[in-house]
Amino acid sequence: YKQQTKTMADDDEKHIEEIKNEGPASKKAKVEEDETGVDGSRAQMNEDGDTFFDLSTKRRVTVRKFKSSILVDIREFYEDKKGDMKPGKKGISLNKEQYEVLKELMQDGSLDAALQKLDE
Repeated sequence: YKQQTKTMADDDEKHIEEIKNEGPASKKAKVEEDETGVDGSRAQMNEDGDTFFDLSTKRRVTVRKFKSSILVDIREFYEDKKGDMKPGKKGISLNKEQYEVLKELMQDGSLDAALQKLDE
């Protein structure tokens, strides 16, 4: 019995390759297009009525409510035996305040600057 270990970097490299090679997911389980979404084309609705956006074939951002808290959930998904996409364990849920901090970091260029510095 040999246990395999996967690092987060391995997952990220695989995710980058998915984006380059496959683009957004083509198979979705019980999903409706949300014509009233932010941009009218990328927003979708899951069977629970939550709005989500595909980041890649197996990653998605979902805006949902849980116990009266609004959350922005960034999570990996897997395909079950029936072909339905199900949420996995890997992911993070940001409350509105945390999301606002992240959004501000993106808008003021702080995140882009940090990424560019590493990319040199």
